[in-house]
Amino acid sequence: MDEKGCIRKFLFLSKRYLWKDLRVKLVASEESHCGEGVLFIKKKSGNSSSASETFSYASLHPYSSFVANFEVFGKMYGEKDALHEINKELFLEKMKEWGVEVEGLPKEE
Repeated sequence: MDEKGCIRKFLFLSKRYLWKDLRVKLVASEESHCGEGVLFIKKKSGNSSSASETFSYASLHPYSSFVANFEVFGKMYGEKDALHEINKELFLEKMKEWGVEVEGLPKEE
């Protein structure tokens, strides 16, 4: 990830997505069996957010969405899904720094 976008790698495929072409949505742990994380969805014209967009959405739409879980503190590297985990605080800090809108954030007062 950088200020322009991110690269999704899957098996031997690699694709670069620009932030302007993606929706970034927080998914709470109670909405997912995978725990808390973020869902990246390729934008479509006229497309709006849906409550059904959870991590299961990504498995049903593998060519237009992907996920990353937030770190679970205390979990050892290499345990279940550790390769796909990112630091939540650092991720949110970078999204703010790069001007990327993150859906599902609590409103700042």
